[in-house]
Amino acid sequence: MNSPATEYCRSFNLQFFLSVAPRAKARHACRARFDLALITLILASVVVVILDSVDSLTADHDVLFDVLEWTFTIVFTIEYLARLASTCGQQTNPGVVILIPAS
Repeated sequence: MNSPATEYCRSFNLQFFLSVAPRAKARHACRARFDLALITLILASVVVVILDSVDSLTADHDVLFDVLEWTFTIVFTIEYLARLASTCGQQTNPGVVILIPAS
């Protein structure tokens, strides 16, 4: 029997990352929308970094670029932490190792 925390974690993983829906077609559509939104955010982040490297644009829009970069960083951090939380302590990809420095 699984603990309530494990069941919650499994449920969260299924709902958030596997986009469980009543029908398989709807499930794939939800997953496709999530993936598309994530790819769009990644590309937008790259564009903002490129534009921020142009001195004439940075002079005029420095605050906007800073806000956008921080927003992307926060969104990507939340998404990454949600993925970590949804693994329920399982190693999903043996090729990925998370190193924690010793104190």
